[in-house]
Amino acid sequence: MQLIAGHHERPSFVPNDVYYQFSNGIPRSLTEFATPYNTLDRLRPSPSFFAQDQWTLNRLTATYGLRLDFLNAYVPAWHLNATQLVPARDLAEVDGVPNWADLSPRVGVSYDLFGNGRTALKASFNRYVQSQTLALANAANPVVTSVLSTTRTWNDTNGNFKPDCDLTNPNANGECLAISNRNFGKNNPNATQYDSEVLSGFDKRPFDWEVMTGVQQELRPGLAASASFFRHWYGNFYVTQNAALTATDFDPYCITAPADQRLPGGGGNQICGLYDTKPPPVFGTVSNQVKFSNNFGTQKEVYTGVDLNVNARLPRGAFVQGGATIGRTATDMCFESNLPQLAYQGTVTSVTAASRTTPFCNISPPLAAGTQLKFVGTYTLPWNLAAAATFQNVPGPQITSTYAVPTSVVAAGLGRNPTSAVTVDLIPAGTMYQPRINQLDFRTSRLFALGRNKIKVSVDLYNAFNSSAIQGQNNTFGVNWLKPTSILQGRLLKLSTQVDW
Repeated sequence: MQLIAGHHERPSFVPNDVYYQFSNGIPRSLTEFATPYNTLDRLRPSPSFFAQDQWTLNRLTATYGLRLDFLNAYVPAWHLNATQLVPARDLAEVDGVPNWADLSPRVGVSYDLFGNGRTALKASFNRYVQSQTLALANAANPVVTSVLSTTRTWNDTNGNFKPDCDLTNPNANGECLAISNRNFGKNNPNATQYDSEVLSGFDKRPFDWEVMTGVQQELRPGLAASASFFRHWYGNFYVTQNAALTATDFDPYCITAPADQRLPGGGGNQICGLYDTKPPPVFGTVSNQVKFSNNFGTQKEVYTGVDLNVNARLPRGAFVQGGATIGRTATDMCFESNLPQLAYQGTVTSVTAASRTTPFCNISPPLAAGTQLKFVGTYTLPWNLAAAATFQNVPGPQITSTYAVPTSVVAAGLGRNPTSAVTVDLIPAGTMYQPRINQLDFRTSRLFALGRNKIKVSVDLYNAFNSSAIQGQNNTFGVNWLKPTSILQGRLLKLSTQVDW
C-alpha cells in the first residue's frame, strides 16, 4: 500500500497592490490587485493498493498484478482579510476536486524459447494513470476563480504621477475612470468550470495503456542484443467548451500566408479552417466548461516505436552499450474542425487562432523526428589508462512559424475586422525540423596510488567534431525567424584531478 496526503499553500502579493503604466512619461492606466491573499489546497489521505503474483510453468514465467488508486482533494473554507482595495471575504469549501478511483491491470510474460537461457521472448500489457495531486484543486479554488485584478484609465491632470482618486470606489472619481471589471474582488461569473463527470467517479483520470513485445538474445558470452516494440495509447482527454456559444456564432475565414522562400512552397498559400467570433453582443459572451473530449468526437494520441539495444563486454575490460530508439507520437484532433466553440487543443499553444484543417489537426511526424542513436564505450589501455567515448545522434528542434496576422490580411478573408488580434502558425506541426545533432565526447583518465591515497587525473574532450548544431531558434515569423537562440557548445577540453584519502 502507498498513501499520499498533503497540502499546497501559495501566498501572493503585489507591492502597494497597484501597477502604473506610462507611455513617454504620460500615465495610460493603472492595474489594481486584490492582494495579498493565500490559496490553500488539501489532499486527503489517498491510498493506492497493489497486489501481484508470479507463476512459472516449464519455460514460461507469467507476472500479473492489479493496482487500485484513489485520489481525493478539496479546497477548505477560507477567510481572506480585507486589503486596502477589497473588503474581507469568506469562501466556502469546494469538495471532490477531484475524487477519483482507478483500477489498473499489469500483465507480463517471458518465455525461454530454446530452454538454454539464451533467448527470451517477452510481452506485457499495462495500464498507468496520470500523475496528479492538487492541480485541479487549485484550478477550482474560489480565490483563483475570483477576479483578482482590474484596470482603469488614469488622467494625471496635475502631473504629480499619483492617481488622485479613491481606488476603492469602482466608479469614476477624481483623476480615475471606472474600473474595467465590476466583479473585482468577487466571484468571476466567467471563470472556467469543470464538469462533474471530469472530477468524480471511476476511471476518470487520464490514462495510458502500454503494449510491449520483444526478444532478448545472448549472441555469445558477454554479448547480448534486444529488440522491443512499444505502443502507447492515451485517453480521458479534456476540452474546454464555451457553452454560451454554438458554431453559428463564429464566422469562418482564410488568410493568405506571406511569401517567403523559407516557408513550405515559398509561402503565399491559403490557410483556412480559421474562425472568428461574431461582433458584440456575441463577442465577450463566455461560459467555459472543461469536459471530456469524447462528448464531442474522437481524440487520439498514440505512440508507436521500436527500441534496439546491444550490450557487449569484450576482452581487456572493453565495454560497449548503445542502440536506437525509432518511434513517433501521432495525434488526431480533427473532431474539433467544425466546433469552433471548443478551445483548440493543438500542439501549438502560442496562437490565438489555429487552422482546423487536416494538416494541422491530424499530426504524424516522420520517424526520423523520433529516432535517436546513442552509444557509450570504455576500454582499458596500458599504463593504467582508461578511455571512454560517447556518441549521440538526435533530432534537431522542430521548426514552427508563429505569425501575427495584420488586421488588413484577416479582414480581406473575413470581410470585416476581427474581434480580436489573430496569431496563427504557418507550418503544420511535425513537418519541419532543423538538421540532426551529432555529438562525440572522449575521456581519458589514469589512477595513481600513493600509499593509501589515490589520485585520478582525467582529460575530457567534449563535442570533438566542434559541431555548431542548432538546439533552439526563434519561431516567431519575421526578420528574425529561424535565428538560432542556442547552439551546441563548441569543442571543449577539460583537465581535472580527483584526490581520495
